[in-house]
Amino acid sequence: EFHELLEAKFGDGSYQFVRSMYAHLLPTVPRVREELQKNISLEALAERAPVLYSKEWNYGRLEVRTGRRTATFLHFDWMPTPALCAIFQGAYEGVLKARGVKGTVTKTRCVRSGDDHCEYLVQW
Repeated sequence: EFHELLEAKFGDGSYQFVRSMYAHLLPTVPRVREELQKNISLEALAERAPVLYSKEWNYGRLEVRTGRRTATFLHFDWMPTPALCAIFQGAYEGVLKARGVKGTVTKTRCVRSGDDHCEYLVQW
């Protein structure tokens, strides 16, 4: 896979290179950039993510749960590679950065570890 080759060539095997690349790349995708420019809260932006995901990615199913200064992104019906996990963690980090918000993105569940879905907790 392309991302595995990128990590092998430019990274250290931790997938930090791929993660960082997508943190910078995702906010430049036209539909994502359009959403980021809307004057809505991060909670509202997160709640819109499944619609955008189905248009842009269409790989598995995304659900989002929001709370006060948190959003949990649940990815179902997929079998990600380690690079794909890094891509989504980086993408969520990129959204925070593009909005000028300090926060963290933590992967809390993974289908590769036996869970029924992958889960990323975003806190700001």
